[in-house]
Amino acid sequence: MIVVLILAVAGGLFTAWVVANMRAVPAPVAFASPTPVPNASSCLGCATPSAPAASSTPGPRFTPTPAPTVELTPPPFTYTVGPGDKLVNIAAMFQVDVQDVIDLNNISNPNKIFVGEELLIPGYGVQPTPKPHKTPKPQ
Repeated sequence: MIVVLILAVAGGLFTAWVVANMRAVPAPVAFASPTPVPNASSCLGCATPSAPAASSTPGPRFTPTPAPTVELTPPPFTYTVGPGDKLVNIAAMFQVDVQDVIDLNNISNPNKIFVGEELLIPGYGVQPTPKPHKTPKPQ
């Protein structure tokens, strides 16, 4: 363990010494360009990217902002409470959050809903399927 630690420190010191003793060799100034050009001799088979056109006016560039998307929520629909209905079951039936039903109908006590009461169901829920009308049997 100690040997590994000593080798790691020594390797780090050696790397630091190499980096500290590196000298940059300046390139000739006459060949400077505003956009870098890849050296053909060092990059065989490389694709050369097309450089963007230089702007004639310096300053900030305008980036258009995309228009905001508007999501329309369908209007709420009504459900008439039947015998044995509970608020949790009604919300599950229409795949909506119970709290959304409570808030939409200003219900103070979720345990007290009454048969025949019409509840507003948030429009994002599953729309109820219309029930077929029963025709009376002839007598």
